[in-house]
Amino acid sequence: MSNDIVRIVEKIVSLSMSSDDDHGYPHIVRVRRIAMAIASKYSDVDLEILELATLLHDIGRNRCVDNHAKCSAEIAREILSLLGYDSSKIERVVDAILAHSYTYGYRPRYIEGMILSDADKIDALGAIGIARVFLYSGKIGRGIEDAIRHIKEKILRLPDMMYTDEGRRIAFRRIEIVKRFIEEIENEIKQTDIF
Repeated sequence: MSNDIVRIVEKIVSLSMSSDDDHGYPHIVRVRRIAMAIASKYSDVDLEILELATLLHDIGRNRCVDNHAKCSAEIAREILSLLGYDSSKIERVVDAILAHSYTYGYRPRYIEGMILSDADKIDALGAIGIARVFLYSGKIGRGIEDAIRHIKEKILRLPDMMYTDEGRRIAFRRIEIVKRFIEEIENEIKQTDIF
């Protein structure tokens, strides 16, 4: 059943989420890949729980205005219950989803939540992370200055928020790309690059 439930959930998520690169299904695919790479470094991870949590972590993003992590966790619980998934495993999936967003202050109780949280934050770093910030800023009608402010106030802090050593290693590598980008775009805005 385990492979079946993952495939069913994957289909549900792929059909119900947008194709937006910032928070849609492509984001889910990237976070899943990152999470599985991090998990490969640890022996105590339930890969099925991690994969389900990763697939469902943003399922409520377009349905809830406020706490998307809580909404996604509730939807995940409902989907997994309807599919007859083990209730103790559902709780671990829900815990991971609740903890993936640091905005709400919920800390993961299990390794799967730590990995999902790290993977989601890592997708906000590097070249992909920069692209996501600008995509989202454009979508909500904000300009370059607002995007840069968001990167400085939020994105640059993410590596220090990692739970796993492997997540931290990846994050610190990707943050260097973001720092170089910020330095370059600020030089171009000030036009110091033409002198």
